Amino acid sequence: MKILGVSVIIFVVVGLCFLGSAWFDFKALPENQPKTFESVRIYAEQGDPNSQFRLGGYYFEGKGVRQNYTEAAKWVWKAAKRGNPYAQASLAACYEGGLGVAKDEVEALKWYRKAAEQGDAESEFNLGRCLHNGIGTTQDKAEAAKWMEKAAEQGFAAAEFEIGLNYWNGLDVKMDEVKGFKYLLKAAEQGEPASFHLLGGAYYLGKGVKQDYVQCYKWTLLFMETGSPSIPDDPASLQAQLVDVESRLTPEQKKEGKRLAAETMARLKEKIKREDNP
Repeated sequence: MKILGVSVIIFVVVGLCFLGSAWFDFKALPENQPKTFESVRIYAEQGDPNSQFRLGGYYFEGKGVRQNYTEAAKWVWKAAKRGNPYAQASLAACYEGGLGVAKDEVEALKWYRKAAEQGDAESEFNLGRCLHNGIGTTQDKAEAAKWMEKAAEQGFAAAEFEIGLNYWNGLDVKMDEVKGFKYLLKAAEQGEPASFHLLGGAYYLGKGVKQDYVQCYKWTLLFMETGSPSIPDDPASLQAQLVDVESRLTPEQKKEGKRLAAETMARLKEKIKREDNP
């Protein structure tokens, strides 16, 4: 059964998904900030960086004003220059994706680094991604792993998955299967579906954790239930793993595995619901 050798491909795919996710998370802004377009515009023109960032978001989303990426980038740049880390992260995404500004990977890296150095977890992840893939700089996998682990330590699920996979396989860091498993488990508990597949394999092989076929069954069922695209791997091996595990379990153990999978899925759905409706 193959469960290794997937890090770089997932790293690229996950990274591309994050180009847009820096836009525009207002939950981090103070609750007492103005929120209507006109009031935000007034405060932004007075130099308030939070309002400048929010105004950029309104232009980006077309909220209260006609959508305009160029105007969005202009206001985000103003907030970023004043040190707002969320604006810096968004400006980096602008430069990486060519949204409202000319595509410039060197500038993207610069602004990801500024936000990361202020402790923004998503920027730590994106800085690690850029360093790993040589985006805007020469490739530096050791430095990439350092920033990825910083993001993981803050609970950023994609980073937990990546650094977990690295420790698990000894990629860019000294191999530590137990540490890798712990990060993968944290990512899975936040709903990172690729981790479900790898946890199933970990419990199946006893890699970084004591072998446990009930837990393997649980995580494999969860991975298949999510309908996630298959990790670059042999799809037949996943089915073979499931068939083999089922042959080793008693009816009571199968029932327990299904119960655990359903319980975990319900918890993850509730978590998503809370995040979508804070």
